[in-house]
Amino acid sequence: MAPPIPFEDIRNLPLPDLALRLLNGMGDSPNFNNLIQGIRNSNPYGEPLPSDIGALLGRLSDAWS
Repeated sequence: MAPPIPFEDIRNLPLPDLALRLLNGMGDSPNFNNLIQGIRNSNPYGEPLPSDIGALLGRLSDAWS
């Protein structure tokens, strides 16, 4: 299962563009906690998350605010 927003987009998009991607990707149910859990669970079969997952989640949090 792919993350709701690709990791490269989270890394590289300017925060305003990332915020728009967040809003567009949430559909009718804007629940930020579900989005974060989806990203944390996006690597199947026990593959490791990116080494910069903390920074990625921080960028998402900044974009959300």
